[in-house]
Amino acid sequence: MARNAWCESLRRQHPTVSTDELVTAQYLADDTLHTHTETRALLHRVRELLDGYGDRPRDIVLLRAQGYSYAEIAARLDITENSARVIEHRTRARLRADLTKEGYE
Repeated sequence: MARNAWCESLRRQHPTVSTDELVTAQYLADDTLHTHTETRALLHRVRELLDGYGDRPRDIVLLRAQGYSYAEIAARLDITENSARVIEHRTRARLRADLTKEGYE
């Protein structure tokens, strides 16, 4: 029960922000259609690739993007902090390599 209360307090400290909301904020700051289109295509491809990597790597990368610490991610996913760091590093490296192969910069 205490663990659930703790997890709930973590959620309140870091409200979930969807990837679409993060990108929308960027769209409001920029006014060129070309940039919007490229950003949307890149975001879509990143989501597809992350979904293909499995649940844990996707969740870790998305939680880090939302500002969670490795300790918070480890507690939430019931893994060690070092595992969270390694999985995030490998997933980002794989994502970068895959995007580079596809011609994204």
